Amino acid sequence: MDNSSIKSFLRSPAPITIVSLAVVYALAFAIDTAFYQLKKYTKATFDFRYTRILTIIVPVVVVIGILALTWLALHYLPPSRFVATAFMVSGVFVIGAYLSVFVGFPSWLRTTIIGRFRYAMMNFGFKASIYYIASACIIIGIAALRRHALNRQSFQDK
Repeated sequence: MDNSSIKSFLRSPAPITIVSLAVVYALAFAIDTAFYQLKKYTKATFDFRYTRILTIIVPVVVVIGILALTWLALHYLPPSRFVATAFMVSGVFVIGAYLSVFVGFPSWLRTTIIGRFRYAMMNFGFKASIYYIASACIIIGIAALRRHALNRQSFQDK
């Protein structure tokens, strides 16, 4: 690949979308893991200071992350069906892992990465930041689809 093809590849919304989703989910997973470990430490030592502080700070950080992700998807990236679909599919996948508590989960999937991911999500509980990120991704995907449709319609009207 020459320099111009690399630049044109990086200008397309696909790699930016995939990388930003991976980074946001990885950060949310890291925050949830650290908060889970802190809760275990708090239960063992009865030292509640850090848990109280993080209970206040973590939701603010998650909301800032959601707003930054929304700005990236709806303001910075051009209207694209791929962007909207990627956001919606990633959100539905994570929410589906959460909702699998209410339905049977196949035993053959438990040893795969999907099963391990589901087990980690169940440990975090329904107040985990990754759950809120996934919910926001679904809403961002719907807004991006609507934006794409409106942009295409206005282009056809001209």
